[in-house]
Amino acid sequence: MLDCMNMKNLRSLLWAIALLGTGCIEVPEIKESACAGVEGDASILLRWMSPNDGSATRDRLNVQVELTGPAPSTVELLVDGSPVSVLSEPYALDWDTSSTGEGMHELTVRARRCGREVVSAPRRITIDRTGPRLMTVSPENGSVQMRVKPTIELTLSEPVVAATVVGQSFALRNGESTFPVDVVLSQDGKGLTLRPVNPLPLDATVELVLSGTVTDAVGNPLELPTQGLSWFVPSFISMSQSLSAQMGAHVRDFSFQLDKAGNPIVAWVEDETLGAHVRRWNGLSWEALGSPLRPEPDSLNATECALGVDALDIPQVAWIQPRKDGSREVHVRRWNGTEWLTWGAPISPQLAQAALSDLSLRVERSAPVLAFKELGSSNSGISVFTFQGGGWGPMGREQLSGLGNIASVRIEFGLYELFAVWSQGWPSGGWQHWAGTWVGTGNYVTSGIVLSDMAPRPLMALTGASDGSLYMAVPTNDETHAVSISRRGPDGRWSQFATPYGGAPGKTDVYAEALKVDQQGRLLLLSREPESKDAPFIHSGYLHRWDADHWEQVGGPLSANPGATTVKKSQLALDKNGRIFLAWIEAEERDPTQSKLHVFRPND
Repeated sequence: MLDCMNMKNLRSLLWAIALLGTGCIEVPEIKESACAGVEGDASILLRWMSPNDGSATRDRLNVQVELTGPAPSTVELLVDGSPVSVLSEPYALDWDTSSTGEGMHELTVRARRCGREVVSAPRRITIDRTGPRLMTVSPENGSVQMRVKPTIELTLSEPVVAATVVGQSFALRNGESTFPVDVVLSQDGKGLTLRPVNPLPLDATVELVLSGTVTDAVGNPLELPTQGLSWFVPSFISMSQSLSAQMGAHVRDFSFQLDKAGNPIVAWVEDETLGAHVRRWNGLSWEALGSPLRPEPDSLNATECALGVDALDIPQVAWIQPRKDGSREVHVRRWNGTEWLTWGAPISPQLAQAALSDLSLRVERSAPVLAFKELGSSNSGISVFTFQGGGWGPMGREQLSGLGNIASVRIEFGLYELFAVWSQGWPSGGWQHWAGTWVGTGNYVTSGIVLSDMAPRPLMALTGASDGSLYMAVPTNDETHAVSISRRGPDGRWSQFATPYGGAPGKTDVYAEALKVDQQGRLLLLSREPESKDAPFIHSGYLHRWDADHWEQVGGPLSANPGATTVKKSQLALDKNGRIFLAWIEAEERDPTQSKLHVFRPND
């Protein structure tokens, strides 16, 4: 049996050998696994090519890494740990960041192979789609005190690229007119200084416009506020802050002059701080000239003051001083450069227990003069004093007096004489305007009615000219509410001068606050009147110049708070070059009970 089976196996083997001799059988190759002999991902290296650490973009960002070692199965870009895109060989991507929020992000690249992964070092980038914003602007947007040659300072929320800031990047515009500006970028790239190449137009509103594209480092453009940036360029601008001795003060009266250098000097009295206060502009700010003027530390407060600057450029101040017994007197002080010195004994009124007002002081001539109104129990009068022999004495033997009420006392020098002009009210109603004349230091010549017609209100303003002429502003006696100008020529005759000013539609009750004659002999009129009929109780100042046959307005409405508060007791002065300075009292917009003194200079 065994022998039989062995024989069968032998025949099968021989048969198989025979077949091998006549053909072949293909056997598949057995390959080694890709992961065999490699410990996971130890041999894969990732090196950043782009972006640099700290890069910023506003839209697309080039991402690229260099990979060495075995080929990974996948390579992914991760943003803050989350995959956002797959990188294909050569492992680069133009990444669209639009679906990723603004701010700082961390980028990594992850390579996977054989179930294991390699993560690159992080790269921090910033996505910024917000352009530079305006943080601060000086002068303040909407200011009505823009200088004609201003410096505009802009502070931005982030730096801008210097190459995008060129001379044509910004401009100032008024209507169809454009005014180029020079631009300087600060070292940190966040500050812009703009200066117009040429002076700006007066009494005009200018708007800042971008005439080019200023961008940050990633190309976000600077945008100005939607409401715009604009300023008003007035003919006159404020000289620093308003004046008062302390916060919450109510300025009652003031006087205003210029020294020979053209620096304003002001004296004023206010309710809260006793005494007469004097300050002078030093070119940068207001400096106090001594302490407030009072006879004694416990003296009552002054009621009025008058300031003069003599031929030696020395200021003098006079003020009305109430006494505790109910009487009043006038005190005068003279500045010696360091302190105020008494200038003559106090001046007592000529009427017993008279109330004093309408104080005037003129010190241009060798013999200074002051005048004031006296109001007694039964009559009133005008007292005129001159300084001689170390003291003040009445000019002449007469005191002007009358039965009616006297108001608006003014004094003015002529070529050789002194004029006193006033208004006298009558019980029957109306006012007449009078003038008195003194020659030399005490020779009273005459007084008389300047205008015979009755006026509805007293005299408003008076000034003199270099040829000895006088100009007087009085209200018209009709329904126009205008101002009439009368002139006393060198021949001594009074006549109508110019056409009446005022009576414009929508305006009522024009008040002439001051008159001056400029170097060309042209009369300047400073008035106070409503800006519109819709706000008849809010008055602004207006300056006009008589130009041969018409009144020409100089600048726009004068007010520290346009359209909000009323200007009153305005005064004007001219320096040796004919530049006009203005001063007035005006209530604070936020608290009408606080009246401050404002001084304005030409915007040049």
